[in-house]
Amino acid sequence: VLGVSTWPVIGGKVSHQNSAFGGFAGYNGQWGDVVMGVDASYMHGNYGGKASGTMSRQITVDSINYAATANSAASINYTDVLTLRGRAGYVIGSFLPYAFGGVALGLADSVRSSTIRSQGTYVGAPPATITDYDVTYSTTESKNKRLMVGYTFGLGTEVMLFGNVFGRAEWEYVRFTGPIDTNINTVRGGLGYR
Repeated sequence: VLGVSTWPVIGGKVSHQNSAFGGFAGYNGQWGDVVMGVDASYMHGNYGGKASGTMSRQITVDSINYAATANSAASINYTDVLTLRGRAGYVIGSFLPYAFGGVALGLADSVRSSTIRSQGTYVGAPPATITDYDVTYSTTESKNKRLMVGYTFGLGTEVMLFGNVFGRAEWEYVRFTGPIDTNINTVRGGLGYR
């Protein structure tokens, strides 16, 4: 009667900040001042979040007041993220600003749970609960080390420091869609050798 399965119980966005570590490797080719290549970037840490919500509704049909309350919670945690990226840059002195995009792979643990309580009551005096409509339903879904596929893009710059050692700073956006949509924004720095 109330269409509980279509209720948007959990809504909005939740943000969390964490630190991580990782590494990168790749191959580049240079044509004049234009640099193009491919690379892989790996991060290990804890990325994700959790959210919960409650919603209640009621309606009266044929002298029966139907009421329902839904409670839902969801959480996801990515421990490992690997991005495989194509990139293009332009050399300006000892700097190499670049843009990149590609595929993201992540290992995630997720938990989703819901509890629904519905109740029917006769309208009038004295009110009486109808036991056939007094129902509680609960479910939990848990998935561990689930491989998620998404996409990535971002911007960065490299600077030659000394010899074959260079520094890298970049911003990367990673998007995973699925049972719990997740966006990961990282700002990071590193050292490399070429």
